[in-house]
Amino acid sequence: MKVCWDVRLALIVSTLIVGTANLDAGESFFFGEKEDWSNVGLVTNEDGSLGLKGGQWTYSAETFPVDTTATSKLRGEFKKLPSATEKDRFYFAFLTFDKDMKRIEAIHVNPVKGSDTQLAAPCTAKDTVITVNNGADFKKGAFIAFHAMDDYQDLPNRNVNAKAPITTSRQLADGTWAVTVEAPIAIDAPAGTRVRAHRGGWYQYSGALAEPLPNDWTTIEGTIQGAAPGDHRHRWRPGTAYAQLILFGGGSTKEPFLAFRNVRLESTDGTEDGSFPRSVVTIPAGTVETHFPLRPVKGGQDLKVHFANGSSRTVRVTVFDEKITDRKHDVILPAAGVEIRPFDVRYTLRPSAFPAGNVSPAERIKQWGKEEDLYGKAFVLSLRQLDNAVEFRVNGSYIGTMKRASRAASVTSGMKIENVSFHGEPFSAAFVPIDISPRCKPGAMEGARIRLTDKAVPFITADGKNLDMGVTAKQSSLGGGQVSLAETPASFIFTVPCEQYTRAWVLCAVEDDPRKDPVLNARLTRYVGGAGFQGRAWEGMANTSLALPGSAVRVGEVTVSGKPIRRRPRSSRSRWLRSTLAGTGSTSNCSTEAACF
Repeated sequence: MKVCWDVRLALIVSTLIVGTANLDAGESFFFGEKEDWSNVGLVTNEDGSLGLKGGQWTYSAETFPVDTTATSKLRGEFKKLPSATEKDRFYFAFLTFDKDMKRIEAIHVNPVKGSDTQLAAPCTAKDTVITVNNGADFKKGAFIAFHAMDDYQDLPNRNVNAKAPITTSRQLADGTWAVTVEAPIAIDAPAGTRVRAHRGGWYQYSGALAEPLPNDWTTIEGTIQGAAPGDHRHRWRPGTAYAQLILFGGGSTKEPFLAFRNVRLESTDGTEDGSFPRSVVTIPAGTVETHFPLRPVKGGQDLKVHFANGSSRTVRVTVFDEKITDRKHDVILPAAGVEIRPFDVRYTLRPSAFPAGNVSPAERIKQWGKEEDLYGKAFVLSLRQLDNAVEFRVNGSYIGTMKRASRAASVTSGMKIENVSFHGEPFSAAFVPIDISPRCKPGAMEGARIRLTDKAVPFITADGKNLDMGVTAKQSSLGGGQVSLAETPASFIFTVPCEQYTRAWVLCAVEDDPRKDPVLNARLTRYVGGAGFQGRAWEGMANTSLALPGSAVRVGEVTVSGKPIRRRPRSSRSRWLRSTLAGTGSTSNCSTEAACF
């Protein structure tokens, strides 16, 4: 069920349908705030610029999409700080990733021209000597890439062991070559397999490579256009779909030595389909919360949040699989739910993810069903605007915050965005409301309508959508009772921001059925997400059982199918013991006849 942690659920959500807009093939990414970077080694200078400490590395806080057909310009302003020495240098580069967010390293795309050949004899993963037809170009320090293809169509080629550099290559009496590597090659391959030599390398240094530190503010700029095999500074690596910035220094200084500001990447004239937004949603001024109805997408979906100061962050939604063990073998159960970055949370959507009772792994595999079971499931991603921050929620549960000095002004995506809704009435700082409507699971009160006469507590009534508390009596047998961030069959757990909470307010009504018990339980618990025991803690940090009407206050009326319910809606305030209620909270209510709105 949904409980408000000092929690409020409130206010009718007004809906606005938003269409799609076609944008020109051009994009800009601005990295102007400290929150745009991993904060390791960063300081804020007196002039508002950022300072990097010697010996530290900082990365852009997000990865961003790349159109390799566009002309991209990476630029930033840099200046030496007083603690720097003449020997200090700095590096300004990209980390590159493919469409599946797998890292593309130089060794995957840096072939030795003319080295293509075939295995003269089969090899096993344990071999340290590989026999090839022609090893003249297999020099010391290079690596062996397997399953090479014409015109480098295999790049990025990950069939290469970075731990097995070549130590020697010598021609044998029969004309073949014996190539010795430093460690087992870790690949099984038959004779005739095509191989080539690859060189290693580091990052894509499109901005600065061992650049001296300028005395005054200086713009450093690099242009990247197209993609090509090799370790280039001004061409993308083959297969690049995403990139991330990295900035670091070289030298003996450990204090802040480099100031930087106005870092941005701008791309123009790209032609790749889907690389730039097909949809744009402008968030009206004064909007407090924006709701995006989404569905899982094969290959993932990016939503870029643009802030009023010109900066942006990307929220990436991908599909994750579940892994179980059956007879000591790992089995992948595909498409369990959605993973949301940069918050690193997973929300389970598949209906069969929580089987009833004690089910064997074999039976779980049988019940898992088709992938379409997941891709047909809708979920709601919400953005709530606060002072200097934007909170994100999935189906009403809090998942993380982006700290920003300016408000979110728009959201763009390469996918179609429709039916976005906006909530404009401010939320009181005394409450943290929970919108339960995305998880609506009504029982006897399906189609209920609410009229509130007392709005002292700002509930989000969401047009009467509600949760049937009766089903929670079965959560132990149906599974999922310990799980947060999931569509569970018989429990309603909502995560909230980490704060101190003193009471919960619940908007509820009870059925006109004297055979049922009008009892409501509200619990604030901690949620464990690390290794070992995971899920909702068994012991409640605060637990209240309330027999209605009890101390409930009548605040309006509910009608179902045009008929009013005699037991009117009540606002139930559950007081807990004076305790410090810290940690990530989850709320869960259980009764046999109440409906919570």
